[in-house]
Amino acid sequence: DIEFDDLIDNLEIAFMGAFGARKGKWSLLADVIHLDVKADETVSGVPASLDMRSLILTPAVGYTQVEAERGNLDLCVDASFLYLDTDLSLGPFREDKSGDGWDGIVGIRGKLNLSDKWYLPYDLDIGTGNADMTWHGNLGIGYRFKWFDVNAGYRYMARDFGGDVIEALDI
Repeated sequence: DIEFDDLIDNLEIAFMGAFGARKGKWSLLADVIHLDVKADETVSGVPASLDMRSLILTPAVGYTQVEAERGNLDLCVDASFLYLDTDLSLGPFREDKSGDGWDGIVGIRGKLNLSDKWYLPYDLDIGTGNADMTWHGNLGIGYRFKWFDVNAGYRYMARDFGGDVIEALDI
């Protein structure tokens, strides 16, 4: 667990984006998250540092189950890839570990239309694979332009590896 304030204070770079296309009832989506976090601390008088880089790539296929003037609801099947690379040093000791893993995910995704331009996007999914369980939820507000949409919202993601992330990622 990393506290949000600690993450923001030590964030070097971050990128998050979702790209999608829809044809009829079918949709394709690719969600990308990249984080690079670096922290230097002193633990009991010993210098310590952590450098963590991660990439989460989630391609998804959706099929519209409900479509109305007020919004839509899609059922989705996703495959989520997690890559994690950590460098940890404590005084003269250094440990460098990296690994990756895939999870299969099912969920719902949709929009609730407020007007012809404004809407509330939402999604919720759950899955398993290398992780014992992974889930994700998102709620936001969006605005439609002619060729693209812009969204802002709150997203929560969790992956449970049963206690040992490094072992669960087959490092």
